[in-house]
Order: sequence, then C-alpha cells, then structure tokens
Amino acid sequence: MDARTAGLICKEYKISHAEVLFRGDYGADELIDVILGNRVYLRALYCYNKCDLVSLEECDRLARLPDSMVASCAINLNFDVLLAKIWEYLDLVRVYTKKRGRVPDWKEPVVVRYGATVKEVIGRVHAGLVDDFRSCLVWGTSAKHSPQRCGIAHVLEDEDVLMVFKK
Repeated sequence: MDARTAGLICKEYKISHAEVLFRGDYGADELIDVILGNRVYLRALYCYNKCDLVSLEECDRLARLPDSMVASCAINLNFDVLLAKIWEYLDLVRVYTKKRGRVPDWKEPVVVRYGATVKEVIGRVHAGLVDDFRSCLVWGTSAKHSPQRCGIAHVLEDEDVLMVFKK
C-alpha cells in the first residue's frame, strides 16, 4: 500500500495527525482492521486431505507451506501428527488428578490453557475446593523435584499430576 492510500483511509476515519508504519506487506483491509480495533486474527492450521491421491512432489510442497500439513483419511495417514498439532495450536495442556493412596486418573485429564495455575485447575474440578485449599503435591515437568509441595499460584505444564490437600 502506498502512502496516499494510507492517508485517505486515515482521513476517512477522522485521523488527521498520525504516523503510520508498516512492518510487512499489508493492504487496506488490515489497516482498517487496526484502526477499528475490532478484529482478532487467530493462528490457523491448514490440513490437506487425500494426500494419497497426489504425487509425492505435490504432497511435499503442500507439507512445506507455513502452518500446513497433509493427511489421508482413506489410509489413516498423519492423524497422530494432526492431533498433536491441534493441541499445540490451541495451546492446551492436560493435568491429571490423583487421590491419596491411588494411582493418577490417566483416562480423564483436566484440560486447560497453557499457563494455567493450580487455582484454575481445581476450580474446574470443584468450585468449593478453591476455598478449602491448603496445599498440593505436583509431579511432572513444572515441579523442581517430584513430588513438589506447591501453592495455589503454581503454574502447571502438560501432563502434570496434581494431588490437592484440603483444610
């Protein structure tokens, strides 16, 4: 976009004194979105199906595109990679719960966003548990040693195991 077009767009939205700086190749729509401030751009993952029907060169070209992957429903190809990419793009983590004297419940994790604290996780399990919280033990990558006694503000990571103690 040239300076004249950017100036006309700013004048249309009653912006008379502004310095507009583009750090990339953007068009008029993106400038209008920034001025209005009501658009949110999300990261997308493009999955191309039926990769078994195209040539290997075409499949390789599609797989090398940014934010892209190839799969095939007919021969069940790359579904495990697709699932892992979806978890990565959605920024989700699994936290497993454990009762005293038992093994962790590996079948039903508590799914939260990356950066979630112990308070958010136990609030998902039971709302009254936050008020009765005394401390917890954490096993996993977020703990310095296993198990580690933590407070309610401890940030959990993927596949951590949590055991909560009440008052």
